[in-house]
Amino acid sequence: MRKLYFISFTILLIASICCVIILLPYHFYYKALNTGISSKYINIDFTNIDKDNFLAPKNLIVSKLVNNKNYSTSDFREFHLKNFVIPIPVNNLNYIILPEMYKIYKKINLALRFKNLADKEIFRIDFLERFTFSHDLYKYKIFQLPYFKNYILKYSMEKIWKDMFSKNLNIEELKTRFNPLRFKSYLKIDYRQLVYNLYILHLRIKYFKDASNFQYLKKKSRSIGIIEVTSKNKYLYNKYIAHIFINRRIERVMISIKRNDKNSLRLLTNILKNIKPKQDEKDAAIENYAFFKSLKYEKKISQLGFLAMFSAWSHDLLNENYIKELIFWLERNKSLNKERLKIFHDFAFKTYGSNFTTVKSKLIETEEVKIEREMLEEQEDRLNTNVESLIKENNNSSTEDILFKLNKAKNKRKDQKIPQTNQIRMH
Repeated sequence: MRKLYFISFTILLIASICCVIILLPYHFYYKALNTGISSKYINIDFTNIDKDNFLAPKNLIVSKLVNNKNYSTSDFREFHLKNFVIPIPVNNLNYIILPEMYKIYKKINLALRFKNLADKEIFRIDFLERFTFSHDLYKYKIFQLPYFKNYILKYSMEKIWKDMFSKNLNIEELKTRFNPLRFKSYLKIDYRQLVYNLYILHLRIKYFKDASNFQYLKKKSRSIGIIEVTSKNKYLYNKYIAHIFINRRIERVMISIKRNDKNSLRLLTNILKNIKPKQDEKDAAIENYAFFKSLKYEKKISQLGFLAMFSAWSHDLLNENYIKELIFWLERNKSLNKERLKIFHDFAFKTYGSNFTTVKSKLIETEEVKIEREMLEEQEDRLNTNVESLIKENNNSSTEDILFKLNKAKNKRKDQKIPQTNQIRMH
């Protein structure tokens, strides 16, 4: 009899141990999602994070606005700025559009600020650096285990990216208190799905650390992942970062809007509905510049002309000739462009040592730049003098002979080691 008891006890003990081992992953998942967890396999920390939103993203207010068809777009025109084609209300005189340039790690970053007629900033769009989206499987041991790693890798990068914004990580059977008596219902859940969910949570914590909420907006052309950023001025502005996935490359813009402002919401809605990714390259600078050159004089000195030239420069930021020409045309209409001129004058002086103004009495430049400019002007004067002399001396010469001598004079000038400025390329 004792032997029978012993065998029964042993079987019961083994069965209990097996049940514990089987149930352990479910308890592990329940604990990770409810209180966080720290182990040698994974670390989940919800400090300074809205846990509920990170587990089950809620719809953002902007998603309703994007689906609203009542907004007019007649005063909007598309501009290719950096990596995006975005609609801007260039024909709406209720908005004053200003540029902003700032450096991060020596790279020039661009932004556009929108002011209303009361001189209050209501909207801002920053063109952020792109980044490459990676699996990031090697930070925690649990994702390196072949059984789970292979399961994660079967999903495309785009599917993983979409799940980061949209997947509900709560599992119905594990939402309430963990209960071993619900053994059968737990067994229906694949261990690998639990680990995949933890993987998505890990990516959310990594990429959305400062987010208060996020959502995946489906569009006909290309869907957008949006995160709402916790703003320091949360009572004044809402901040959104729009992400577009292109072959593991993530293109981003950050949009700041004044809270409870209808015009801000209208701008945000039209941009999110119509924004498109487009490659940032120097050929795009040429196209935008050609469009600017095609404008009539009154348009060149207007807000449209400014945005056309600013768009061209955004694709060739190291070419200072765009800044020079921007300032030249802005100075043709100082009453309209006063604030823009100050921004570009200050940027030009900090970056190139000259404010590039065409008004000699207001020209500000460093001593080094001044010497260089005077040397170039002297060379230009000499060349012009040589041209006049050649024409007078060669009244009886053919046009080909005069052109040959002119080119010879130009080449001689180029051989002299005087710093030259790259010219804006045109068709």
